[in-house]
Amino acid sequence: MDLWIRDDRIVDPKNISDKDSAITYDLNGAITMAGGVDIHSHIAGGNVNTARLLLPDQHRNHLQRQENLPFYNARWSSFETGYRYTEMGYSMVVEPAMLPVNAPQVHREMADIPIIDTAALAILGSDDLLVSMLRSGASQDQINDYVSWTINTTQALGLKVINAGGSQAFKAGVEQFGLDDEVPDYGISSRRLLTSLQIAVHQLGIPHPVHVHCNNLGVPGNVQTAIDTMEAAQGLPMHLAHVQFYGYGAEGTRGFSSAAAQLMEAFNRHPNITMDVGQVLFGQTVTMSGDIIAQFSRRGDASPHKWVMWHAEDEGSGGIVPYQYKKASFVNGLQWAIGLEIFLLSGDPWRLFFTTDHPNGAPFTRYPDLLHLLMDYDFRMACLAELDPEI
Repeated sequence: MDLWIRDDRIVDPKNISDKDSAITYDLNGAITMAGGVDIHSHIAGGNVNTARLLLPDQHRNHLQRQENLPFYNARWSSFETGYRYTEMGYSMVVEPAMLPVNAPQVHREMADIPIIDTAALAILGSDDLLVSMLRSGASQDQINDYVSWTINTTQALGLKVINAGGSQAFKAGVEQFGLDDEVPDYGISSRRLLTSLQIAVHQLGIPHPVHVHCNNLGVPGNVQTAIDTMEAAQGLPMHLAHVQFYGYGAEGTRGFSSAAAQLMEAFNRHPNITMDVGQVLFGQTVTMSGDIIAQFSRRGDASPHKWVMWHAEDEGSGGIVPYQYKKASFVNGLQWAIGLEIFLLSGDPWRLFFTTDHPNGAPFTRYPDLLHLLMDYDFRMACLAELDPEI
């Protein structure tokens, strides 16, 4: 059939009076479909660029495009990001971790990404002003004003919370920070920080629900943290990011097991929750996060053996750790399987989003490999047979 488009929207041809002036594109033999939307992919900002500087050995020096742009020959340059996503049929990508102080740079970088639409989520949750406001007894209206000002000033799509309070706790030497742990010297729990921000997002009518990086990322037994976070939402909309990294039990002789079934049982009975997976795929990548506690604890696993940790006084923190997921590793193999379990156990796929938490679980260019795994049972079983039998 013919598709009529006006002002970037498909419209009913009955409402078009000036058809004779339309531009016609011959799409005979082609498929027209909605573009993909990736709601969690690290494509711009300080951590992304620090990773580029840390890993010149992964740059593709034979690329000679747009030589006047920064990082023009980097593997994950702005230029490359737009074209690689477009080749896979994507039309919009969301950068999920924009520090407010870094917003101008993030927007400038996203403006250099061709073809696709972009947006970013502003980070709050460990900033000194918010924690101090709550310690001083600030009202919810005052918190709402702060969130509203931040979203407006940074031109963000929504709000991101990373291990709420964890960055402040790290200053005091805390190495593990749970949902009900308190930030030293402030007496404010991670749960209270998260809840106050979620209520603010809901009361302000921000369309994208609060986007949550839970506590205890990557820790065996952390499935309970993810479930407790769902319960903490109290029926309000909430999005949990890269949940594969929270689908972990602590059973078995190695103290590490799949808790995907437990996680998805909770997800299926909480219709207010959406999640993205953060699938792990085997191969070289680099992990990056504002969760300084999680990244600092994994610096010894860096491959190649170099890493960056940084901490700002009031705003936040971050860590970049190169990493290679290996089939020979029991832990890596189980992470791979847990992500697939999460995908396949969802009772409502419309609430579960397709991500690798680029580049943490795998580069986004591996999406076709992940689609193959999900859509082909025999291929999935053949890949599983190559892993540790205990998995």
